[in-house]
Amino acid sequence: MRTTSSGGQSPWLTLAFAAVALTACSSSTTPPEADADSPAASYTRTSDWGEGDAALLEGTVALENSCLTVVDATGRIVVPVFPTDFTWDDEAGELSGFGHTFSVGDPVSLGGGYSEMPPSIAEHLPNGCEGDQYFVVHSV
Repeated sequence: MRTTSSGGQSPWLTLAFAAVALTACSSSTTPPEADADSPAASYTRTSDWGEGDAALLEGTVALENSCLTVVDATGRIVVPVFPTDFTWDDEAGELSGFGHTFSVGDPVSLGGGYSEMPPSIAEHLPNGCEGDQYFVVHSV
């Protein structure tokens, strides 16, 4: 004997409707394309913001050869590679994303992972953007 819920629908049909409703209500997490005019190196994230390597980069935001960099306490120049969700405001001279804004001269603490060479996931690397190391940013 087959049982049905009090509304006359099978539990599977109710579950299917709920799944469709949740999918329709969820927001898109597709990151934007890289901004070719930005001085910030960038990559398209494939996971949620905040997920990934957990190395720490601390220093001061600088603009070197039209490239956004971070100079650490030892004077080492590191090129942070931000998700494409971060946008550059040329007029204000600010990089913003996920509720954070950075300007030249600001101290920063970034979470992510170091690389000796430009990371293969970098979609945008401004001309002249070179550093002692590169750092794929996963969190702030």
